[in-house]
Amino acid sequence: MTEPVLLSLGSNQQPEMHLHRCAKTLRQHFPDIRFSPVYRCPAEGFEGADFLNAAALLHCTMPLPELHALLQGIETAHGRTRTEEKFSDRTLDIDILTYGQCHGEACKPLNLPRPDLLRYPFVLGPVCDLLPDWVHPRSGKTLAEHWQAMQQQPFTLIATDLEL
Repeated sequence: MTEPVLLSLGSNQQPEMHLHRCAKTLRQHFPDIRFSPVYRCPAEGFEGADFLNAAALLHCTMPLPELHALLQGIETAHGRTRTEEKFSDRTLDIDILTYGQCHGEACKPLNLPRPDLLRYPFVLGPVCDLLPDWVHPRSGKTLAEHWQAMQQQPFTLIATDLEL
């Protein structure tokens, strides 16, 4: 069965290069992947360089643990280390936000939909560009409704796709 998957992508260390290469790698695995526009956003939770953030929508047949391992491998190939603090500089950060209708215990060890989806404008904004009418299974509201209700932080449109 093919599952729709939403990803959050971010980088603040050579971000143009890392996001471009990430998009190229993801396209090799998921040819029909779609990307949101790319936004420049201030670092959240620490003093650091601005991030470039985007979202991706893909469809895959791979089980969730296998997809998670693939994405962590892509991060590692871009110099990401797992000893970093939660809020720190990143060469590449790829987070699975949703995996089909999976939520709760069925998604262990991941917590899906990922709480960051509704917590941070730099996650919700790009995802809303892709799927504004998607209904969050816990809130019952669309992403567009969440985006309207969120106190939006300023961020800057950098590119309409990941060709940067």
